[in-house]
Amino acid sequence: MKKILSLKLFYFLMLLPNTNIFAEEILFIDFSSEINKGYWGTNSDMVGVSNWSLDVTSCLLENDADYVKVVTTSGGRLEAVDCDGEAIWRSKLIDISGFTNCSVTALAAETGTSSNENKYARFYYKLDGGEEHPFELNSNNLGNWGSSEPSASGLEGNSIEIVIKMCNPLSSNKVYIDNIKLAGEPKVVENENFTVIKRCDNEIKTRQLSSLSMSKEKSIECLRFTIDETSSATDGVPTKISRMTFYNCLSHENFNWESKIGGFLLFKGDELIEPAFTKFNNDSVYFDFVEEQIDIVNGESANFSLKCFLNSDAAQADHDNIQLKIAKNCKGFYSFSSGSGFATNSEEIISDILSIDVEATDLQIKDLPLNIRRNHSFSVEILATDSFGNVDVDVAENVSIAIIGKNDNSPKVYQSAGQLSSGQLTIHSLKHNIIDTILISVVGELLPETTS
Repeated sequence: MKKILSLKLFYFLMLLPNTNIFAEEILFIDFSSEINKGYWGTNSDMVGVSNWSLDVTSCLLENDADYVKVVTTSGGRLEAVDCDGEAIWRSKLIDISGFTNCSVTALAAETGTSSNENKYARFYYKLDGGEEHPFELNSNNLGNWGSSEPSASGLEGNSIEIVIKMCNPLSSNKVYIDNIKLAGEPKVVENENFTVIKRCDNEIKTRQLSSLSMSKEKSIECLRFTIDETSSATDGVPTKISRMTFYNCLSHENFNWESKIGGFLLFKGDELIEPAFTKFNNDSVYFDFVEEQIDIVNGESANFSLKCFLNSDAAQADHDNIQLKIAKNCKGFYSFSSGSGFATNSEEIISDILSIDVEATDLQIKDLPLNIRRNHSFSVEILATDSFGNVDVDVAENVSIAIIGKNDNSPKVYQSAGQLSSGQLTIHSLKHNIIDTILISVVGELLPETTS
């Protein structure tokens, strides 16, 4: 019986329609990094949005409760409420010349019970700058449809633009879109596949990345590699790189690339290369390029390097590590079909470790009680931190403390409070009998005074 069931399942799966089994993700937008981007009332914020645009010129947004914007619900989704007109969402123009059998899927949903036909989400695509075509499935969602997955498949061309039209005249209902995904099968390169990725002779050794490296200007080099068209190349065309993927060797550790890293900078020699699109995941990052942006001349080679900087909005831990990998056999590296392709015999390239170094510049008074009564014991925690509040676990200096009245102008009298351990010190059983609002000051042997 089990054998019969297995055979039935096998034949059922074989008869399923084409589901892009070999598809690679080209673009995925889940709005998680674009919270509050959009339009509400007379306000708008589209700063930093590069993968899509939003046209609300046909909408009437009378107050802040009328909006078409990304909300925090479900981790981020584009939502329309009481917009009184059609809002048009457009993806950036996406190069699909290196892919075949492309597909687009998305989530279209609404809340509320209204069947108003002016409440809708409609899905279209444009190939090579041509006319708008509706998605094959669930392209026109009207009224009280609940939730659907619009999709289009079998798409071919050099470029694609995804267009979504939303309208919702009601304040009691919501219309929203999310999880827009474009995928395709990489085209088989008909030219030579001799291009390899190699280690550089001058590899970067283990080094430290300051926790203050929070901008492009303060980025630190973390990986070097060479892309070699090799002397075996005879097809007379360059390798035109369309995607580079770099993997996180330490994804099992508690250092999430997506939240902790501010960005990677790619250099070809001394030239900074700006990718057309960058996608971060916890275990990888990939860059997409337009055709002829990065060409490796037939039979020649080029040296590349990556620099890294941290995310200033994320807490950084002293001695957290970053280590990158270029996967074996050029996995995650793609080229445009008009040029040469990558070989399947390249070695794996692993960078040395880049270790985050938090260097304390201040003492921080933490967990100070809101109400401290006279002659009652209380505790405070002291941290040695950098200017972003990250703790320097290497600091072990002695700390002194003084408690004074806010209006007391006499010199502070410090008493030894103990020694920092791993950059932290909890001071217990503190008391005072001051008839005034109190201030607490702490000072280290090297770290400057801080007053609450």
